Amino acid sequence: MKLIFRYFFDAVKRFKAAFIIPLMLMLVMAVLSAATPYLFRLFAGNLSEDIAYFAVGIFIFAVYLLAQTFIKMLWNYLLDGFGGKYIKYLSRRLEGALISARLSDIDKSPEILKHILYYDVLSIYSVIAVQLPMAVKSLIVTIAAAAVGFFFGALYAAVILAAFAIGVLLSLASRKMIAAASRRTNVKMKEHSAVSSEFVDNLALAQANSLDGYYAAKTARSVDEFIATAKREDLKTYFWHGVVENYNQLFSIVLSALLALPFAGGSVVNLVFFTMLADIIMTQGMGVQSSLLSIMKTRVCFENADGILALGARKGDRHLQAIDRIEFRGATYSYSVGRNVIDGFECVMQRGDCVRISGANGSGKSTVAKLICGLYAPQKGEILFNGTPCGQFLQDDINRQVLYIGQEEPLLNESVRGYLSVIAGREVGEEEYRRLCAATQFEEGDIRICEEGKNLSPGQRKKIMMMKYLLLKDGASVVILDEAFAGLDCDGRQAFADMLNKDICRADKIYVIIEHADYSICISKVVEMQ
Repeated sequence: MKLIFRYFFDAVKRFKAAFIIPLMLMLVMAVLSAATPYLFRLFAGNLSEDIAYFAVGIFIFAVYLLAQTFIKMLWNYLLDGFGGKYIKYLSRRLEGALISARLSDIDKSPEILKHILYYDVLSIYSVIAVQLPMAVKSLIVTIAAAAVGFFFGALYAAVILAAFAIGVLLSLASRKMIAAASRRTNVKMKEHSAVSSEFVDNLALAQANSLDGYYAAKTARSVDEFIATAKREDLKTYFWHGVVENYNQLFSIVLSALLALPFAGGSVVNLVFFTMLADIIMTQGMGVQSSLLSIMKTRVCFENADGILALGARKGDRHLQAIDRIEFRGATYSYSVGRNVIDGFECVMQRGDCVRISGANGSGKSTVAKLICGLYAPQKGEILFNGTPCGQFLQDDINRQVLYIGQEEPLLNESVRGYLSVIAGREVGEEEYRRLCAATQFEEGDIRICEEGKNLSPGQRKKIMMMKYLLLKDGASVVILDEAFAGLDCDGRQAFADMLNKDICRADKIYVIIEHADYSICISKVVEMQ
């Protein structure tokens, strides 16, 4: 809970103005809810045969309760705004932490990261904007109602609180038993799922070897075990739900009987008053318990977010004007223990070089490119830009100086011109866009990119990458082309090769070409990856 409260207080600290009004409304709601039985006591104590007094009193109560409803609506509305401000801030911090970190430091799969950025962030929002404020409000109402009860009858209030405490213990015990039974059922469900998956995966084997009897028996056994476990779960669930429900009914009977005894005065007003108090205390108290249990289940969401925020940022602080020389000194990198993708890599690239990096799949060609881009850091050895370790430079400067065109580079879900504008950091005008389309033979116009470019053909994607190259090449001192020719037709490949050769002949940049085939590029050096 300490971690959860840290996030909550951080939200309150950062967005005080958005939280202060909901806080005041919460206190008002607590007072109004606890005051309802007291106002009823005043009203019922003065009841007579005066119909006008009765009608006016009921009308006032209706307005009073309606006002509580509107206050609660406003409270929830404002809390949504407060929570929205915080998750916008938190989402930006998480994205910033991921962008600032090296890819090699991020130990979670893309699917897990997507889950954290969506589901876990929404769960944090639910806790901060709904469940935690609701628990605090219910706790205040419970305490206030108990205080009112002690003022008018300490014995009855003590009985109510004792019954409430027993009810909480029963509820916790029932949740624990039901959860344990549910876990056992889930295990059997997964086991049955594994049997079904095995059957489908081995369908050809089963057909060729007449294994229908084997799988029929295995499936029957799996289903029987699952159903038997599910039956036991149902019995426990219904039993414990019945215990809690019957306990609440028994408490109402005991309280009513106690208030009807002669020493209690047999007062109908007392009976209704303490019954109302008991209902408030039991309902709000159980609300606190339910909210806290829900909050505790989200702890892993806070831990996941905290893990991302704790990622170390790339800490270079030196400016990089241009890269004239790249030197790999014994650079080693491994994606998994026991196998180095590149091992003791040595290479020097200088302004004017066009270096072709070749080798089999998995030999480390793309890893070299990512090391130059600063996405990875060598685990041994070092990479120098102009004689200085590359990790000492600002990553934004490296991003400007190194232009990377990847083989499977995802595109943004924008129009093509909108995508180029975002990548360039400025607006690409219509006339400039038409020139880019003409230079790359892109004849589709300003079409919409969907699903990170999956709606486009490989050739269309490569032509958009060619436009990116034309747009950004003048500002870069290093150009990396990773399988940039794949997906282009013969005419497209030749046009792109001619374009590159003209730029390479200027000898004002370092070109790194990662290709399996030779596309008539003016190569000055070849590096063969083993």
